[in-house]
Amino acid sequence: MKRNALLLLALAAFAGSPAPAQNATTAAPAATPNTEARNQARHSRDMAQARLDEMAAKLKLTADQKSKVMKVFESQHEKRRELLAKSTADGGRPDREAVRADLEKLARSGDAKLAKILSPEQMEAYTQMREQQRARGMEKAQQRRGEHPSNAKGKAHRPDHPQGEHPTGGDSH
Repeated sequence: MKRNALLLLALAAFAGSPAPAQNATTAAPAATPNTEARNQARHSRDMAQARLDEMAAKLKLTADQKSKVMKVFESQHEKRRELLAKSTADGGRPDREAVRADLEKLARSGDAKLAKILSPEQMEAYTQMREQQRARGMEKAQQRRGEHPSNAKGKAHRPDHPQGEHPTGGDSH
C-alpha cells in the first residue's frame, strides 16, 4: 500500500514538472520579417537550382550556360512571387484571368531570355520538357480535384458507374 502511494506521489511530482522541450528558454525564436525574407530568398534559389539541375542533365548545359540560366530562373521566380503577392495585396480575390495573363507574359519573357542562352536544339528540347511538366501538373491538379483526366466535362469520374449515368438511375444532366 505504501509502495503504491509512493509511486503515485512520484508520478504526480513528475507530471507537474515542465518537460525540457517545453522550457521557455529553449523555445525557437519567432520569425521576423528579415528571417522570412531570407527563407523566401533561399526557397527561390532552391527552386531555381532544382530546375537548373534537371535542365542541365537533360540538355547537357555548359558551365557558362548554367550560370546564365540560373540568373534567369532566379529572376523569373522572384518576379512570379512578386506578381502573385501584388495580386492579393488588397485582401480581395485576385482577377484570375489577369494573373494568368501576367504569368504567361512572364513565361514568354523568360523563354526569350533562355533562347538567347541555349542553342536551337537545346531550346526545342527545353520546350518539350516544359510541356511534359505542364501536362504532369495538369494531371496532378485533376487528381487533387477528383477529376478523371479523360473526362472532358470536368466532373468526377465514378468507375462504378458508366459516364453520364447518375447513381440513382437518372441522367446526370
